[in-house]
Amino acid sequence: MNTLSILPTPQELATIDAMVEKYAKSGALPSSIQNAAQLHMVMMAGFEAGMRPMESLNAFYIVNGKLTMYGDAVIRQLKKSSYKIAWKESTDKVSTVVLTDKDGNEHEETYTWEEAVKAGLTTKKGPWQTDPKSMMRWKCIGRAIRFFCPEVLGGTQYLKEEAQDFQEITAVVDYTPAILEEIEKTETIEALREIAKMNAKNAVVVTAAKNKAMKLKAEALKPLSRITDGKLPPNTRPPEENPVEQPIE
Repeated sequence: MNTLSILPTPQELATIDAMVEKYAKSGALPSSIQNAAQLHMVMMAGFEAGMRPMESLNAFYIVNGKLTMYGDAVIRQLKKSSYKIAWKESTDKVSTVVLTDKDGNEHEETYTWEEAVKAGLTTKKGPWQTDPKSMMRWKCIGRAIRFFCPEVLGGTQYLKEEAQDFQEITAVVDYTPAILEEIEKTETIEALREIAKMNAKNAVVVTAAKNKAMKLKAEALKPLSRITDGKLPPNTRPPEENPVEQPIE
């Protein structure tokens, strides 16, 4: 494996930044890369792994904010690092792999269908149903690498093929109902403004906060709506001229 400095030189970093800026505007990025910051993370990971720029784009996958590496990219990294890969057994029921480093040290790892069943993987739709043999291989070699040569994975911990299972079982918690309940109990516009700011991407919450703010303003203006002999009380300006707090941006 190439010996790399901990950080890129200023010139190397400038080159990476320039590529990130251009690639981010291309409209042709892998689906898991959502913004320039994630693209920069992928490019840096590829740089540290000794990959070419385009190789980096297709080697990494982001799952739940974590960087993973595609299985075929991991195989390439193993071979680049002079590891030998030998499959002693590979079926849809069991996989056994032997990794050997350049000094002749070996590590053997086995992954069984029973382990996959226990982990709740075999009933999942997708590759576990259509291509179980490949999934058994990825689970087996991923575990072997983590035990024997984790440096091959660089800054990642799992193969993309493994991490996609984590993605499926990760629960997505919707906090909107709890936030709406909090809005109903809020009695100041400043607090409502803060709630809307913290949940700016949640249109339901922002709308609810604005509506509650309008309600509070209307209640504050009620005393001014009383008419005496057809006129407003002395020294009272019309409601629209009374200063009110700024609306929630």
